[in-house]
Amino acid sequence: TVGTCFSLYVHGDIKVSSTGKLYVATNEGIVYRTTANMTLDDEGLIESTMLRTSMAAGTHMGSLTINGGTFILTGNDPGKGDFPTFGLTYSNSSFNMSGGELIINRGTRTGNAECHALVIGSNPDNCSITGGTVKLPCANWNGNNKRVYINSTVPLWNLEIEADATANTVTIMGFDNHGNGGCEDVPISSLVVLNNLTISNRGTLNANGQNVYVGGNFTINNTATYTPGNNTTIFNGSSVQNFTNSGTVTNGLNNLTLAEN
Repeated sequence: TVGTCFSLYVHGDIKVSSTGKLYVATNEGIVYRTTANMTLDDEGLIESTMLRTSMAAGTHMGSLTINGGTFILTGNDPGKGDFPTFGLTYSNSSFNMSGGELIINRGTRTGNAECHALVIGSNPDNCSITGGTVKLPCANWNGNNKRVYINSTVPLWNLEIEADATANTVTIMGFDNHGNGGCEDVPISSLVVLNNLTISNRGTLNANGQNVYVGGNFTINNTATYTPGNNTTIFNGSSVQNFTNSGTVTNGLNNLTLAEN
């Protein structure tokens, strides 16, 4: 456990595996230097307030690999208001996932990065996504701020969006670093889910006009909402896919494409 005074600065390699547990109870959470590498395997657990890149000079080539276990980010409150709760914004960084769960409870509470929960700007050629689930429970900040922003240049395998006691909206939104030297702008991107996309429990996904690709099943449960705007919803899996809507599609689907991958 890392205490409440400083961040955990990662310069080299950290691996949490088997039933190992790493708790980072600091405002600024885990800070990646230029060559940081973290790996989570088996049934390991990592819990932190946030994960962000740093202002260190040089080419940022850090990587995060989740093969199993659970990685929980409770939310940037704000350790650094210019950073998202989960931010790997540099194009030379890499995000790899083959199993396990990445759970991001909240976006940044205040500051230039307010509401930004998940921002990945990695070059997809640097990344490998073959499994695992990203979950956005989207708990609120003491009754305030139910908006959550996500943006990724890298596909996700499974994505689950829900809410806590009250409704929340997850919106696809580009990231502006506002001149902050510790991260890069990440222009808004289509959302690509290679397997299953699930919205449940009063959760809302607002595509903000961006295309949404689903390679598996797309499920909108009772009390959940999908707001496509003027986008195209694309089913591009290589086998049978199910679209189950027990909730609401705001104004109906704008465009729907079935494109076998």
